[in-house]
Amino acid sequence: KPPAKLKKLKGIFWAKAFDLKNSFWAKMMLEHGSCLEEKDIEELFAVKTVNAAISNKLPAENAPKSVLDSKRAQLMGIVVKGLKLPVDTLREGIQQVDNDIIQEEHLQNLLNVLPTEEEVEAVVELNDRVQRHPDTPHVWDLAEEFVFKIGTIKNLKLRLESWLFSIAFRLSLKEAYRLLTLLDNAVGAVRDCTAFQQTLLLILKAGNIL
Repeated sequence: KPPAKLKKLKGIFWAKAFDLKNSFWAKMMLEHGSCLEEKDIEELFAVKTVNAAISNKLPAENAPKSVLDSKRAQLMGIVVKGLKLPVDTLREGIQQVDNDIIQEEHLQNLLNVLPTEEEVEAVVELNDRVQRHPDTPHVWDLAEEFVFKIGTIKNLKLRLESWLFSIAFRLSLKEAYRLLTLLDNAVGAVRDCTAFQQTLLLILKAGNIL
């Protein structure tokens, strides 16, 4: 039978085995003994309970609250974390239109979570309120920092859309140049090929006679 547990332990993927006669485990235990006492195992793998008195120390009404919609804030946080850039670096990259900092695929992601005017106004008001009352500091979350530092860039949407268009245009221009180069090479090969010209001349003569 399994030994009685005094504490609730963390579960692991393990098929329990208690009948160890004539087994590899029995031989190992006979030769080396048990390396851990049951009480030590319980201490290491016991499920830790949260002290309710500590977890409720900060009342819900006093906890810092975001001025943004929770779903929007979550979406912004996902996008910003996906960029793996500090918000200050992101702002610098947008202002300088730096392709080395911000990649093409990131531009569309930024456009998808572009802060609205209402969100920018709410965060700017929050910043003003924090500046007026420094004795009641506010813990800025990632989404609020994103809206405050990125949403306040002038002509942000137009800037990102123009940037995305310029990248797409350069790619299209590069492809058009490749196709035109192929066409020019083909025309040159036909123009300079004596055998092909003679073949066309024979076809012309045969066609006129027939």
